Amino acid sequence: MEKLSKVPSLLHVLSLSTPAGVQNQAYRFMKNSNSSFNHNLLLLERHIHPKFQEFVEQNCRINFYKHFWGGIKIPKYPSYLRAFFTARWNRSIQNDFSIIYNELHRSSLIKGLMDSTQKKTIYYDQGSSWSQPMKPNKLAQSLDHIIAISNASRNMLTKKLGVNPNQITQIPNSIPKEEAEQINQFSNQTSPFNEKLADKYKMLFIGRLELQKGVNSIIRMCQHLPEDYHLFIAGDGDERNHLADLACHLEVENQVTFLGFQPDPKKFLKSADVMLVPSVYEPFGIVVLEGGAAKLPVVASNIDGISDIIDNEKNGLLISPNIPPERFKNDINKFDSLPPVVYNPDSGQLINPQFLDPKILAEKVRWLKKHSTQAQKLGENLYNRVESTFTMTHTVQKITDLLEKLS
Repeated sequence: MEKLSKVPSLLHVLSLSTPAGVQNQAYRFMKNSNSSFNHNLLLLERHIHPKFQEFVEQNCRINFYKHFWGGIKIPKYPSYLRAFFTARWNRSIQNDFSIIYNELHRSSLIKGLMDSTQKKTIYYDQGSSWSQPMKPNKLAQSLDHIIAISNASRNMLTKKLGVNPNQITQIPNSIPKEEAEQINQFSNQTSPFNEKLADKYKMLFIGRLELQKGVNSIIRMCQHLPEDYHLFIAGDGDERNHLADLACHLEVENQVTFLGFQPDPKKFLKSADVMLVPSVYEPFGIVVLEGGAAKLPVVASNIDGISDIIDNEKNGLLISPNIPPERFKNDINKFDSLPPVVYNPDSGQLINPQFLDPKILAEKVRWLKKHSTQAQKLGENLYNRVESTFTMTHTVQKITDLLEKLS
């Protein structure tokens, strides 16, 4: 392994149009490693979300992928020409490594970036491997290296796409320490929840309202809980209206509050009693880290990457999904967005996606409310786990070590 002789230039290839998990992780990494690397961007969309705009405009050289075609609007631009123009552009700029975030389906882009013997191409798998067909992927197999964010990601790449394990380095997602400190500062502020619901046992979900997140399970859970339990849902998405209709259909609308999109949902963490993460699939689960930073007890799906963070009954409660999608066919608007397989951390096998049992969810939440001392201990243990393993300092060091190894 060589020490990097100069400050490396990294080309980050992604979209920054929305503040979703992939984008937030890339932004956090760039912001917390700005003194270690020169950061450049190849953006796949013109729009830059305001959350990222000031930093990237001041600290990064920004390029737009569509500019390669000279403004020519051709609906189906030949893939070989896309690869040719990408390669020509890549050879003309000063960067040592290209890091491609979650764009494994863009074959011409990746082939173009790989068309250089002097520059390494790294694929950062933030969940794209879940949506790929169940067959060997020659493009993935030909990359210089791949970063897997979880043991589940590693297994998807090896067992599903046929990637050589030696080609993969596992580096988990993380949050900066200052974000964890910011979460804890909310404890001294007024509760953001409705005062009329102050005496309720507050169950919190934060995330996109999409099929992946399994929100229908926690709405159904409310059928099995008395009225002193209240579910708060912070987020928006394609399933918002459908989920609201489901709550009305089940006659639990008085126990569910849709908070809508929240620019800073972290303000709800310190005022909640429990965080719920009922995902059908979850490549990593950054929201679990945020719950841990708030010392919240977390009830989550025992699926994919979540088990890398939560050790059942030690720093959280895990539930293995066991409800086939067909049982909930009337709950969901778009069923075709489920991946073909997910990772079962208990068996180490790839299995069909399933939903959490609402009755078991209710049992776990009731137990936490009844055993408040144990619930507090679970939250404290998760906080310690986040502090010791999942901070951005760890991520920056591991990526630095990887680049030194690849140099």
